[in-house]
Amino acid sequence: MSRVRAAHTALAIAAALLVSACDPQSPFGLPLKASNGRCGQTGVFARDRQQVLQCKAGRYRKLMSLQRASQLIAEYQRGQSVPSQSLGVLLVGDSFATSLFPGIQAVREVDPSVTPHNAAVIGCGIGRGGWSRGTGVEQPLATACTKRDEGIQFMIRERSPRVAVVAGGLWDVTDRRLDGDEAWRAIGDPIYDNYLISEALHLIDLLSSAGLSVVWTTSPHWEPSYVPALLMGPPPYAEADPARADRYNEIIRAAVAQRPAVLLVDLAAFMQTLPGGEFAPTLRTDGVHLNPEGSRRVAEWLLPHLKNAASPAG
Repeated sequence: MSRVRAAHTALAIAAALLVSACDPQSPFGLPLKASNGRCGQTGVFARDRQQVLQCKAGRYRKLMSLQRASQLIAEYQRGQSVPSQSLGVLLVGDSFATSLFPGIQAVREVDPSVTPHNAAVIGCGIGRGGWSRGTGVEQPLATACTKRDEGIQFMIRERSPRVAVVAGGLWDVTDRRLDGDEAWRAIGDPIYDNYLISEALHLIDLLSSAGLSVVWTTSPHWEPSYVPALLMGPPPYAEADPARADRYNEIIRAAVAQRPAVLLVDLAAFMQTLPGGEFAPTLRTDGVHLNPEGSRRVAEWLLPHLKNAASPAG
């Protein structure tokens, strides 16, 4: 029997075990039949005292021994199992969160157990709706922002991460006009602050309810570089005010205080301790995103926090 055929056979027998309504004490849950006995549905499995049988051309034919079938199923299950020490990391937030991806990929060279998955959405903050004046452009938030939760849930189903890292903050410290509100507001306005806390709690609950440990990073300060090709308006940018990022961090601390299981890590303070500070060209070249070297340094610093959050005692 070829390896491909054997693998397919093992899959089919395993499926039969899961869905069979036959005697659960029988090997694989398969019905007891006689070899060469009549059968109706081509492809169905059965067994005799020593062999797995399969219906072919109206008769049960010997396929393999029960012992061999057990070995193939065990081999398949070992191949499908996820090592308990593996650490899938789901990145959530904006393009700053996305800029962490290459750093975590680089960390895999020394720790292959870590695998990044990206659910961050470029141009989208924690607050999902309304309008923004980010980087000098007044516009409604994109559909990808308002439907962010669907993307996160899809990635959780498909990739089964263990830890979520929420990073960014720039798009939450821009001027914003909330849904159903005609006024433009900024962080520090009680109405907007309360909105942002509620959105942070919503995101935490979304991730936690799916079984993920949540790590939230504080926001660095922002100095977006003017790049007309990116359809940015001319500076100055309101989101470059350091007080706005500082207030964002206060709000996130207030939200995390209501969800004690969340691990808050002070990324902003770490970046300020690096040579040249948080805007060093070895860290960020556009005043916003981590460059490859900066991403690697942040990922190396972040990794122990991720493992701590993923541990049973974390």
